[in-house]
Amino acid sequence: MRKKDILVLALALCMTQTALPVTEMLTASAADEELTFNELRYTIENGEVTISGFDAKTESVSIPSEIDGLPVTKIGGTAFYGSTLTSVTIPEGVTEIGSGAFWHSKQLTEVVLPSDEN
Repeated sequence: MRKKDILVLALALCMTQTALPVTEMLTASAADEELTFNELRYTIENGEVTISGFDAKTESVSIPSEIDGLPVTKIGGTAFYGSTLTSVTIPEGVTEIGSGAFWHSKQLTEVVLPSDEN
């Protein structure tokens, strides 16, 4: 079996046997330093914050629009994977929500988005 065939087979097994989307595994950077703010885990890239995880056992979370003076613009893929959250509030500055960000968050019943009204 050629190396390429083995790689394709291994990738297919990863896709069917893991809960993480393969695109997240392939694009993760070893240089990303994960930081914490209250119950949230996050990374900083190009002066913008990406929410990457959640540590608390609380029922609701309100994502801040800024952390340490930097804008929160993204919620990373699988950031709240399998959480017990029932409610999450997302600020206006968030322009991207990654694939699987709320995957298997079976108790999530409310997502509050910013209003278009000014």
